[in-house]
Amino acid sequence: MVCTIGHGTIYKDGKPVFEGHFENGKKCGEGCEFDDNGLFIKREYKNDQITGSSSEDQEYRRSINKLKKSFEKKNPKLHIADITYCDFIVQRKRDPRFQESPMVFYGYVTKEGAHRVIGKEFKVTGYDHFEGIYDEQGRYYYGTLWCDSNVRFEGSFKNGRMKHGKIYITKVLLYEGDVSEDGQMHGQGHLYYTSKMNSTPFVQYEGSFQNGKPEGFGKVYYNTENEEEKRIKYCGYFKNGLFDGDGIYFSRDLSYCCGTSYEWNKAEAKTFGTRSDKNEVADIMKACSTMSQAEFDSLSHKYRTAGTNPEGGWKEGELDGLVRITSKEHSSYLVKMVDRKPTFVWDMMIDNKKYTGEVITDDKGDISLLYFKVTFTRYDVVFDGWKYSDIMRDKRGQLSGSIYYNKRMLYCGTIKNFEPNGEGQLFEGKGQKIDKLGLEET
Repeated sequence: MVCTIGHGTIYKDGKPVFEGHFENGKKCGEGCEFDDNGLFIKREYKNDQITGSSSEDQEYRRSINKLKKSFEKKNPKLHIADITYCDFIVQRKRDPRFQESPMVFYGYVTKEGAHRVIGKEFKVTGYDHFEGIYDEQGRYYYGTLWCDSNVRFEGSFKNGRMKHGKIYITKVLLYEGDVSEDGQMHGQGHLYYTSKMNSTPFVQYEGSFQNGKPEGFGKVYYNTENEEEKRIKYCGYFKNGLFDGDGIYFSRDLSYCCGTSYEWNKAEAKTFGTRSDKNEVADIMKACSTMSQAEFDSLSHKYRTAGTNPEGGWKEGELDGLVRITSKEHSSYLVKMVDRKPTFVWDMMIDNKKYTGEVITDDKGDISLLYFKVTFTRYDVVFDGWKYSDIMRDKRGQLSGSIYYNKRMLYCGTIKNFEPNGEGQLFEGKGQKIDKLGLEET
């Protein structure tokens, strides 16, 4: 039975479908239409016909029209459905927990009310949920999605799921790029430092992501908070968020860099013994800063032999295998890392002498290798045509080895300060070299 005059409710199958004012048995004045989910739309009626919405709802309409214009200006190629033949509605939901029915949605919908076109959604608790454009099936297409009160996503959607855009923590930009359906960083993107002091976002990492972590090729930058002083920290490959595979790491003060044994000047790979190291750490960093993944992958290895590349670089965030180190003090040299520790060094320059040999980590060692202190245990030293081979230290600390000049063996025995000292054996026919060696009289 329908109320003839005054306030009344129309039911269908035991559920309210309309509640409002009636005159002569017809909807007249303010009333609310209910759907099966308990959502209702407040409208003005006359003789059962919709004549408009409340003045409050008109303010909501103006805000959505403004939103539509901002989208069109920001992205002219963005597809937005024509709203000429759409209805504007304001949906609320009755909830006994609240004195006033909370807002659920306001915006434009198709004439048949089949789906939403553009508008703003709210959670029942009153928090913003989505603001933007819907596709032809009424799914999210482009706009802002609030994941909670502090995290929001701005960008494009596919089949109603997040696809590409920006993630903010409160008002600070955290990430920009591709995302997975559940909002994780996934694909190509930029991760930013979250300092609120920055007037503009500053990149922490740029490259490939998988399930919220760096995966594949990418670059990490130090937080200088100044684009002009932008300084790369790492260029190379990642796995599960850690340095892994080919890559090069730079110290903040540019005193050294380390990683895969690439030929940074892109020259032909040189064999051992004919290398010429002229690149400074800063030059290598500059090259990496602008290098694409394809360019990085095309680099040849500096220290390869017999046509094969040395196996080494990074594993689970640590140096592993044969790696290259370049520093201001020692130029470029090669190190073998085993169990995260250096065990062998090739061509390390110390006081203009080239050291090659086995090393052990030693807190009392006088040689610095990255963040390690090391001591050579069995090694060769080469300089100015001289070669000191198989140098070893006995339990008393005495050094012994062989001395060569221009590939000719001169002496084998104990040595000190690169001269024969103590027990040893001279080789005949090399007298003119003996005086130069300063062999002690016996």
